[in-house]
Amino acid sequence: MHEVTDSGNDKVSFKFKISAKLVQTQRSIYTPPFATTQNMFWQLKFHPESKDHNEYCALWLVALPNPIEKYSPENWSDRSKYSVTYFMKNPCEKLNFGKLENYNARSPVWGFTKFCKKDRLPKEGEITIGVRFNKVKYETEKIATPLPSQPFPQDLLKAWKLELDQPNISDVQFNFNNFSEKTIYARSSILIERSEYFGCMFQEDKWSESKLTPYSSTTKALIPTPISSKSCSTTISAKRSWNNIFDLYSSMYRRIKTIKSPSASVKTSMTTSSVPTSFGTTCTIIYGGDIKVPKKYIVNVSDFHPDTFKAMLKFLYTHQVEFYPNSLHKRPIDLFIIADKYLITDLRDRSKSKILKDLKPDSAVEMLFNTEWLWPDLKEMIMKYVVKKWEIVRETDKFKEILEKPQDYPNSKELVEEIMERVREEDEKKKKSLETTSVSVSVSVGVNL
Repeated sequence: MHEVTDSGNDKVSFKFKISAKLVQTQRSIYTPPFATTQNMFWQLKFHPESKDHNEYCALWLVALPNPIEKYSPENWSDRSKYSVTYFMKNPCEKLNFGKLENYNARSPVWGFTKFCKKDRLPKEGEITIGVRFNKVKYETEKIATPLPSQPFPQDLLKAWKLELDQPNISDVQFNFNNFSEKTIYARSSILIERSEYFGCMFQEDKWSESKLTPYSSTTKALIPTPISSKSCSTTISAKRSWNNIFDLYSSMYRRIKTIKSPSASVKTSMTTSSVPTSFGTTCTIIYGGDIKVPKKYIVNVSDFHPDTFKAMLKFLYTHQVEFYPNSLHKRPIDLFIIADKYLITDLRDRSKSKILKDLKPDSAVEMLFNTEWLWPDLKEMIMKYVVKKWEIVRETDKFKEILEKPQDYPNSKELVEEIMERVREEDEKKKKSLETTSVSVSVSVGVNL
C-alpha cells in the first residue's frame, strides 16, 4: 500500500506500507515507481539488513532514467534541483539527505546504509517507509504517451539493419584506403537526415575541410574547420558544442582528416580532387552526364577502420548501438571519436556515457593522461572520477608508471598538479562539512540539556 501526501508549499511525500513479516523474509524490497514530473520517475529500495552494516537497515532512493537520461554522461541537472528527506514510521526515523546533485547514469542510487537499527524493526504489523521532496511540478495537461512507452519493434529494427550495405539500393559507396577489399554501401537520403556532416557533404556543390588551426601551444593538436561554397560551415559550427578535434585517443590515429570534392562543373566524367598530403575522407560527387556510373557518391575513408565506420552507419540507420569494450575497433572510445567527427550528438553522448559506466581506476588514469587535451568535456568527466577515487588511483600500477616516466606522457606535470589541487579542495569541503555537523550536534546537545 502506498500513499501520496501534499505537504503544502509544493512539497510532497511518497510513503509505502510494508508488512513486517515481509520485511523479515526479504533482503531487498522495491516500491512501485512514482513521479515528481511527467518524465522523472523514482522508486524506494529498502534493505532490512544493510550490506555494509549488518546491525542496520538501509534505505535508498532509486532514479529511474528517462530516455534522455539513460544516455547522458553528465549529472542529471533536472534532478539536482530537488532536496529530499527519508523517513520511516513504526519505528519513527527521519534523516535529511539534502540535494540530489550526484545522480547520473553511473550512480542512479543514493541513500543511507545506516538508516535505522535493525533490532528496532517490529515483528508484527506494518512498517512505513517514505521520502519527502522539497517540491513537485504540477502539469496542466495529461501525459500524451503511454507509460511505459512502447519498445521499438524488433522486426522493424532487423529490417533496417538489412537495408545497410545493399549495393542495389544505395547511392553512396565507402572505400577504405587501408583495406582495398572492403566496401560499404549506404543511402545518402538517410545519412543526410541523420548527420549534419553528411548533409553538408552531399548537398553542397563544393566541400572542403582542410583549414588547420593550432589548438594550443603545448600540443600538436589541430582543429579542422569546414569550408564550403555556401553557408554550411556556419551551420556546422552552430551545431557543435565541443571542440571537434580529430587527433585521436590512441597511436592508431595520428593524422588530420580532409574532405575534398570536385566542383559542379564536372558533368561528363568522374574526377577526383585531392591533395597529395591529405589524410582522412575524400568525397567524389558524380553528377551523371554521358557516362554510366555505379554510385552518385564515392567516399574514400582512410582515418577509420571499416568496423568502426559500419557501427556508426548502423546507428544512423537504426538508432541502436552495441559496444564491444574488448574489441579493437568498436569500443566506446572508438564510437565516441567517430561520432565527434561526423557530428552525431546522440551517438557521442551514448558513447561518453558508456565510457563513464565502464571506468576503472587503471583505465581512467590511462585515458586521462592520453586524451586530456582532446575533448574538454571527456577530460572533465574522467578527472572527476579520478579525484573521487583518488585513494585507489594513486596505488595503481599505471599511475606509478606515469610518475616514474613523466616524459612519456605530455602535460603529465600539469595534470598531476591539477589532480592534487582538486583533491585538496575536496578534502577541504569534507573538513568543513564535518565541522558544521559537529557544531550542529553540540548545539542540539546543549538545548536538550
